[in-house]
Amino acid sequence: MLAAAFGKIEAVNYLLDNGADPCIRDQSGRNSLHAASQGGNVTIIETLMSRGLDVDSKDSGGRTPLMWAAVCGKIEAVNYLLDKGADPCFRDQSGRNLLHDVSQGGNVTIIETLMSRGLDVDSKDSEGSTPLMLAAAYGKIEAVNYLLDKGADPCIRDQSGRNSLHAAAHGGNVAIITKMLSLGLDVNSKDIRGHTPLKIAKTFGKTEAVTFLLSKGGQCKSSFKNRFKQVLRNFVS
Repeated sequence: MLAAAFGKIEAVNYLLDNGADPCIRDQSGRNSLHAASQGGNVTIIETLMSRGLDVDSKDSGGRTPLMWAAVCGKIEAVNYLLDKGADPCFRDQSGRNLLHDVSQGGNVTIIETLMSRGLDVDSKDSEGSTPLMLAAAYGKIEAVNYLLDKGADPCIRDQSGRNSLHAAAHGGNVAIITKMLSLGLDVNSKDIRGHTPLKIAKTFGKTEAVTFLLSKGGQCKSSFKNRFKQVLRNFVS
């Protein structure tokens, strides 16, 4: 596993020739093919697959070798595994598919490869997060722009009521926050707990984002006057 993960092909071949079992799993349920895919050495991946390892084998978290290659940004390994029939639509135990993981990592080349295989740009994980939200939360501006260009909807909300502007505020990347505001997202939009993007940026210590959101009229919570109006509307209705 270690030789495979670190791309040591001679060591892999020697160990296999001397009886090493490529099917053994570690405590996280990963086998040697998972390790090789994480390392990205296509020759080692090919060698292990010739020993009968399943291209779509899952570890204890539900991740396949393709997922590990994608998360680690190993584009050659991603393409090889796809060509060998790896299923790009599998989801792990958190409901995330490959597009979620790669968008979080920000590798546009792999995002493009996966979208060419039919993955939904607005697919949701078990918490309702989209690939765009994850790219925004992790400050991956190139991935954000690419996903938006491909039709990602920044207004979708997750199960906590947060949209892509909330996610961008969490990450603190002002360029991404600016992009979301330019798309018409309300600077004071609220999640189900009433938290605005400014509140989230303050909570996570994103000083630059806090300053920027304040300059754009951001508030941590509604004013007494606005709260009174809402109470009155609820009473009348």
